[in-house]
Amino acid sequence: FDIVQDFYRFKRTLLKLPKLYDYDRYAPISAKERPVSFAEAKTIILDAFTRFSPRFAKLAQAFFDNHWIDAPQLPGKRGGAFCMFTTPDLHPYVFVNYSGNVKQVLTLAHELGHGVHASLARKQNLLHFDMPLTLAETASVFAEMVTFDAMKATITDPKEKLTLLMQKIEEVFATVFRQTTMYRFEQDLHA
Repeated sequence: FDIVQDFYRFKRTLLKLPKLYDYDRYAPISAKERPVSFAEAKTIILDAFTRFSPRFAKLAQAFFDNHWIDAPQLPGKRGGAFCMFTTPDLHPYVFVNYSGNVKQVLTLAHELGHGVHASLARKQNLLHFDMPLTLAETASVFAEMVTFDAMKATITDPKEKLTLLMQKIEEVFATVFRQTTMYRFEQDLHA
């Protein structure tokens, strides 16, 4: 818990705020954000996946080639991002609202991690096809981190690199720390 508190004290200093309120936690530290086209995101992700495993990249490439990704932001389209897989005989689909920034590249990589995992699981029968959330998130967070590491290695602008690192730390806190905090709260409440 001290690490999280230290991080937010550091962020408060970067934002030059006298006090960091809850709604400031996800405030960007830089007003300038580099746009990333969907085509560029595809290249970044597939290159990162290829460095990890050509087979992994080939499975992800199929999502792009076969239009198994619904990416454009459209009027009336619901928000969020997810990978839908229902049965082993149907190929998984990725749903995102790609807005063209670095965070969205990582979101797309995350959802493709789910997609590759579900693609590999298709050899299972219906009763064994589904997976618990902990396993599903391991595959997706791994794909996201492979992409994050590749992106971090190519960024030369110190402010852009700091922004990327800060966003990733905040996502780790949201994935791990927040869940632990809510669990502890529920434990205390029930006790």
